[in-house]
Amino acid sequence: QAAVVQGCFAQPGLRSPACASKLQDPLRFGAMGCDGCNTTSKVLTCVGFLMATVAAIVVVIANVTAAAALTVEWAAENVNPMTITVKPETGGLGYTIYVAADSDCDDVYGSLSVAAPEGSATLSSRCWDTTEQTYMTENDPPVMKVAHFSPAYDGMQKVSGEYTVSCSGCGPMWATDDLEEIGEAVGGIFAMLGLLVVAIVILIVGFILCCVACCCMTSSQKVVVVNAPQQAVAAPA
Repeated sequence: QAAVVQGCFAQPGLRSPACASKLQDPLRFGAMGCDGCNTTSKVLTCVGFLMATVAAIVVVIANVTAAAALTVEWAAENVNPMTITVKPETGGLGYTIYVAADSDCDDVYGSLSVAAPEGSATLSSRCWDTTEQTYMTENDPPVMKVAHFSPAYDGMQKVSGEYTVSCSGCGPMWATDDLEEIGEAVGGIFAMLGLLVVAIVILIVGFILCCVACCCMTSSQKVVVVNAPQQAVAAPA
């Protein structure tokens, strides 16, 4: 068979059907796309790519989790006067009050008042905080910070109950529980980081499986072709 292959290259014009079959044999001349692949290497490669796909999906979930953590849940919204129920587990860092972004912040703050169930709540201006965050600009209508109030305390005990925030001559107001929002943001960020770590681990495992698949491939038989002149054979009379 080796002589036939050599002769095929020696005089291309005299190729026989045997020459054509040898030259077109993909196993001999490495024409296959996966030369040397076996069942083990194919399975490992498929699993490796599958794990890479799973890692990509986990990354998408991590991004969605982070985005959800940055959304705001209003303690009260689009009302005036505004009633906020303070519980022992809420309002630890007070509440931020918002009004429509086209309002005059100083005028609104001058008209604000907070009525506590007992004692006096502490009210302070936030007109100096002009930071525009996504949840503020995407709200309908867009809002801005105008004030912050802390619940009343009886000694070291926070006074729970309904607090009424009113503003004479102002439009609707919104409020957020600062402690709750910080807790949700931190929790969401840690959840996102955890998912990213999981995605990286899955991706590394998939890469290792692909490397193992390469090691499991069997070496294919190589044919060395030597261009040697073909000796003329006299045809029988």
